[in-house]
Amino acid sequence: MNDKELNRILSTNWCGANYSKRIWGNTRGLAKELKTQMTLAYLTGKNESEIAGELANKYATGAAYARRLVRTESAYVSGQAQAAADQEAGIDSYKIIATLDLRTSNICREMDGKEFAYKDMEVGVNYPPFHPFCRTTVLSELDDQNLGELKRRSRDPETGKVKTFSGDITYQKWYESEVANNSEALFAEQVAKHRGADLQQYERYVERLGKKRVGSIDDFRELKYKTPGSFESLKREYFDVGELSRHREVLGGLDELKNIDTFKELKYNNLGKWGAIHTAYKDKKLQESIKDGGYNLKIHKGKQGKHIPGHNNYTEGRSYLTITEEQCQELVNKYAGTGRIIRNSKDGKWQSKEKIVIDHNIGQYISTYEDLSEPTHAFLIVYSKDGTHIIPARKE
Repeated sequence: MNDKELNRILSTNWCGANYSKRIWGNTRGLAKELKTQMTLAYLTGKNESEIAGELANKYATGAAYARRLVRTESAYVSGQAQAAADQEAGIDSYKIIATLDLRTSNICREMDGKEFAYKDMEVGVNYPPFHPFCRTTVLSELDDQNLGELKRRSRDPETGKVKTFSGDITYQKWYESEVANNSEALFAEQVAKHRGADLQQYERYVERLGKKRVGSIDDFRELKYKTPGSFESLKREYFDVGELSRHREVLGGLDELKNIDTFKELKYNNLGKWGAIHTAYKDKKLQESIKDGGYNLKIHKGKQGKHIPGHNNYTEGRSYLTITEEQCQELVNKYAGTGRIIRNSKDGKWQSKEKIVIDHNIGQYISTYEDLSEPTHAFLIVYSKDGTHIIPARKE
């Protein structure tokens, strides 16, 4: 490949951007260094690990990001070089060849064996790479007879030994033959597909439950994919321990929160008391959120005016305030997040109201249903996205 052709490939946008923009944005230094390293690689045979190491060291990027960048861009450059050579040789089409193993992505599995014309080639759509770390390649135009004479290799999903297959086998046929009816292969597929996520989940479980309870990462995967019922028990324990910790942090040392056994007895065998304690926990968390700025505490003038006599929005017959709008704001600022959370008696949902009781009257409580009108030192703070307002409430 000459310098002009290499420069064209490196500068070409695919998936909406060239190499530097996709990973780190348009970083001139990195882009220039990557271009230099990849040019040297094609001229001197430097491998991908060496290129990734140079980038990671020079630009303090994560090694995994550097490897992803280099491998994906190397696959792109190689693919473009092959496409250019094929078209120069008069070859009009190509066939997608995916890797026959369990790490192959869903899109590459689906694309394997499909044939496309070079004139319709579009990277990421019908030509590799289809995604970061893509290992899929293409095979130049061959008839079915010639393709059948070639061989494709894969490792046995269960034993790891290399096996050969006819060149015209597709990923789907290979999967049906080697994986679909093999329980160990299906297990290996789950492990390969969720390797990173499983490791992160395993580390969370070990941190919360301890290595002795969870076992090794291999034990964890065996439990998760081979005995899902047992894993559900472990998962429930994980969530129970976390829930106990959160409730204890907020509510303190209640007898029911003494340890995991007392907590499980409460949660699963004393539903009435559990409901009360859990509601108290939610109320405390809600009050913390109100105090920490999670809600708009500014008085909404229009809504507040409905309860202030003389205001344009005042509605006769409603409970009314004997304090000013400014004093309403002072009460909200002082007491928001300190009162009793008002919940629906049927479903327990918060009604966006909190009841506050202070030591002096703030207005007149009126109930036409009870035929009652009396001075009150209690009020509701009503919360909404566009602000708050207060309403005189019945005395306690």
